[in-house]
Amino acid sequence: MQIDEDVKEFLIEGYEHLNQIEGDLLVLEQSNSAPEVMNRIYRSLHTIKGNSGFLGLDKLEGVTHAAENLLSRLRDRTITLTPSITDALLQVVDAIKHHFQALETTSFRSPPAPPSPRGGAKFTIGSPPAPPCTRGGGTSKIGSCF
Repeated sequence: MQIDEDVKEFLIEGYEHLNQIEGDLLVLEQSNSAPEVMNRIYRSLHTIKGNSGFLGLDKLEGVTHAAENLLSRLRDRTITLTPSITDALLQVVDAIKHHFQALETTSFRSPPAPPSPRGGAKFTIGSPPAPPCTRGGGTSKIGSCF
């Protein structure tokens, strides 16, 4: 199967960002407050989100947008990093990987539903409850995106 060149480049860059995010999440988990690490994770997610939008990968764009919102709240210190937030961010990484793998193995841009989150739990962060992933800057629940 021939994969579109734009998608191929997106995947190469995307996997590099995911590797960076995973390493940074481990660092963040240990330090619990490292602004430069949070900023790096945010920038990687922002790049994946922007490229997803360019390619018309709406579901992937929604997942990364919700993760960006969560990182923004961490950076602004409106919430603090907890194990459940770290798990939610790791779920985002898993969901992004699932989308990437689907793009590698199929010729369509709408992959099947990703696997259940780690441990079968769905994480929502914040109060009051937010609507499911929406485009356009609304606060979103991470767990509702996958």
